Amino acid sequence: MTVFIDTNVLVYLSQPNSEFFEHAANLLLVADKSKYTLACSVFAWAEYAVYRESDGLEMKVDDLFSSGIIKEFNFGHNEANEYARLRKKLGKAIKSVDAIHIAAALTAKAKVFITNDLDLLKLKIVGIQIIPLTSFSDDLLMSESALKNWNTPEEDKAWKDLQ
Repeated sequence: MTVFIDTNVLVYLSQPNSEFFEHAANLLLVADKSKYTLACSVFAWAEYAVYRESDGLEMKVDDLFSSGIIKEFNFGHNEANEYARLRKKLGKAIKSVDAIHIAAALTAKAKVFITNDLDLLKLKIVGIQIIPLTSFSDDLLMSESALKNWNTPEEDKAWKDLQ
């Protein structure tokens, strides 16, 4: 299973003194010993790179990509179509950059998107579970039944009809 992470998780990983560093590090540990892949959109990496350059963040996060611990997903035609569907359906409820991240996650067939973005956490998007980093639990990710129960059949049908 692919689990997408938001830019803020990358930033926390590079700040050992952050209150969220341990949560982000735990995510890496659980991914290492389980059957899921951590991933993010190429735009999450771009956003992180801006923070890294402007705030002087530690560059150890770069190694997570070069070693393959976190997989980077590009943004192409399929993701652009998914982005358009999200923006059409959700309008101003989702910021453009967040729609890019979610579109990449949906196209990659990710079941979970982890973030601490309060605006994103308010959304319910058919096909993906958006959970806060602070609520992350390997039990949640390992529970296929929990993921299957996230969307109602009507929501899944409505989303497929949109596509």
